[in-house]
Amino acid sequence: MDLTSFGAALSGLKTISDLLKSASDVNLATRINAEVIGIQGQLINVQQQALSLQNENQELREKLRAIETDQSFRQELTFKNNVYIKNPSRPDQEIYCSACLDLDKKRVRIGIEGGSYACPKHGYMEIVH
Repeated sequence: MDLTSFGAALSGLKTISDLLKSASDVNLATRINAEVIGIQGQLINVQQQALSLQNENQELREKLRAIETDQSFRQELTFKNNVYIKNPSRPDQEIYCSACLDLDKKRVRIGIEGGSYACPKHGYMEIVH
């Protein structure tokens, strides 16, 4: 929010209040009307800026949430034989293609076929012991 615009709007309201105290002729009423229109325009600008900031804030929160989720996921992984393994010591381990995860930022689970890891995008990768 632009604090200058908000301050100007408040200042304008004070000016209107002062003018209304002595409103007695058409010129004064015209000046008051012009002040009201100016303040309304400033308030609309402030509202638009506030909405824009709220939208930006929401987008940044979503990006941060995605980054935190990815970091948490990556902390659970072990890198071995050019693949990432989640729960490497358990029978329900999950194996992920390192190229897909590192380059494409996608979690592509891969299996073992004929002694090699099989990624649908990158093909077969030899298991090195």
